[in-house]
Amino acid sequence: MKGAFCRGLRTKVNRQDMVSFPRLYEMKNIIFSLALTLVIALSLMVAGCSPNYDHIIADSTKAIEKNPDDADAYRERASAWEEKGDFDQAIADYSKAIELDQRDVNLYYLRSYLYSEKGDYDQAIADCNKAIEINPDDAKAYYFRGNLYRKKGDYDQAIKDCTKAIKIDRDDAIAYYFRARAWEEKGNLDKAIKDCGKALEKNRQVWLDAILYKYRAGLWLKKGKDRRYKEDLAKAQELSDYVDEGKP
Repeated sequence: MKGAFCRGLRTKVNRQDMVSFPRLYEMKNIIFSLALTLVIALSLMVAGCSPNYDHIIADSTKAIEKNPDDADAYRERASAWEEKGDFDQAIADYSKAIELDQRDVNLYYLRSYLYSEKGDYDQAIADCNKAIEINPDDAKAYYFRGNLYRKKGDYDQAIKDCTKAIKIDRDDAIAYYFRARAWEEKGNLDKAIKDCGKALEKNRQVWLDAILYKYRAGLWLKKGKDRRYKEDLAKAQELSDYVDEGKP
């Protein structure tokens, strides 16, 4: 039975031209590496330790010295710099990683976030534009960019981008949440409350539910709806306690 199953899988892979067997071998190695990383991370958690970012930076630097074209090493070092709070160094390393792997949209998202944290919204938006150019069907790029436009005070463009994201993926709660924020700051509390409700309807993550209920509580308070404000605030606190206890 096992042999027949393997032959069937092999036939299906070859017929559909889904992936070559060298690629399958590469994927196996990647999965093993990810599993090993997870085991190490869990061990650190159990031991009450946090990652040593200086060591990560040192190891990544050695990897770069051995192979200056290793985009993953630059990404790892950038992430460590970010955790240490050195956004300029992180941006420099993400920029080098992008230079080496210009089609990886995640690198643009990561650098965009750091530009945003530094208040450089134009550069952050430029990275989202590049991500959209690479993959125009990725909802994240639109609602990330929409949230950046909101921070710049361009609420109409923010709403437009978030609406585009929702058209691509109607089940993405964050797109509704970001659009709600734009509606609120534009002065339309009713539409903000409606979008927040849609976000709660679509969301499946407890931690985000806590944020959404707390946010909507603030909207109810602005409208003078004390009972609903208290209900949502209590729900947010209940969910926050649930997350703090480490429950899924």
